[in-house]
Amino acid sequence: MELTPQSAMDHQQTENASGPHQKRKIAFVCNPKMGGSGIIATELAMALAERGHHIWLLAERHPYSWRQVSDTLHFLKLHVNDYPVFESAPHTLALAGALANLVEQNGIEIVHAHYAVPYAAAGLMAKFICKKPFKLMTTLHGTDVVKLADDPAMHRVIETVLAESERVISVSDDLAQQTFDRFDLKQTPATIANFVVPKKIFQGNRADARKELGLDVDETYLVHASNFREIKRIPDIVRCFALVRKQMKCKMIFLGEGPEVEPSKALARSLGVFDDITWVGQDPLISRWFSAANVNLQLSEYESFGLTLIESMIQGTPSVVTNIGGMPEVVKDVGKIVEVGDYEAAANAALELLNDEESEHIKKLCLEVASSRYSSEAVCIAYEKVYDQALCTKCKSEEVAASI
Repeated sequence: MELTPQSAMDHQQTENASGPHQKRKIAFVCNPKMGGSGIIATELAMALAERGHHIWLLAERHPYSWRQVSDTLHFLKLHVNDYPVFESAPHTLALAGALANLVEQNGIEIVHAHYAVPYAAAGLMAKFICKKPFKLMTTLHGTDVVKLADDPAMHRVIETVLAESERVISVSDDLAQQTFDRFDLKQTPATIANFVVPKKIFQGNRADARKELGLDVDETYLVHASNFREIKRIPDIVRCFALVRKQMKCKMIFLGEGPEVEPSKALARSLGVFDDITWVGQDPLISRWFSAANVNLQLSEYESFGLTLIESMIQGTPSVVTNIGGMPEVVKDVGKIVEVGDYEAAANAALELLNDEESEHIKKLCLEVASSRYSSEAVCIAYEKVYDQALCTKCKSEEVAASI
């Protein structure tokens, strides 16, 4: 009998369970657009609200994955006036002022920013103007450390923000070490991984997903999901698929939108594989597509973690990834790892997974690893420990032992 995501979740480890934590008042600030950082920040906010914490999420609009899950979850729309005197709207200043007002009006204890710039920078500015004290937590997701920090002016801002944050968290050990190496910090950031949201898991097998999506039940499918930026190296994925397509009958699914979509379509036409690709665009029910696929391709130039890896893993779908950032940490037991830019090796790795006679074993292992290592409960407990330590004066000298 085929193992389903629900049966895998039933095996979830409970060793991380702990007693009840004091309920906190926490403001979240993050990018509301489609992307791993915003999705994780929003899902964490919602999960903590379901655990009884009072959560406010401040953004220009409802985040991509927002759901009103609890009466302790609140959304506050950020209004940014676009004054003609400025070259661009003063987003960071507006966010800082709105945060200060939010803290004063609701007794917020913690502002949890996802990304140092602009969100934690706005939080730090809010601390200077706010009439009530609060703790600033910063979770790093990658781009601010790996890309923005190359700008000397931005480097100074990020370093100051991290130094002034009560706690700095990263989503992978690799990102934590890179952060410590690049900035003058007193200690390496703690690591709290991304997680799988149980309510967003497709509860069915591959055939069920394909029938629901109108796909061929007997076809072989590769899949990729991202925001289609240059760093995702979409041309490598198209070329990889073209090579796999020469060796076996298969099709490709692309999920997401972004600047690399049209160039990728042009490349697919030139390689003669355009008609074998389904261009889905954005779909909030992404789990159905991962469940329907045989192999996930993530060949990015850099990923601090790679949220889609566990989103596909919990559906039993293994991944081929590049040997960079936090991705090898995620798939080391259940996927294939190749060097950046080597789409030929990626094609061979995908073929190995597709031709593997023990595919059901790989699927079972994917489900077990995702449900045991990357559960929302474990991540919530880790963050609750960080919050408690930051707000508890007797814990000031303790090291943050929240790595999962």
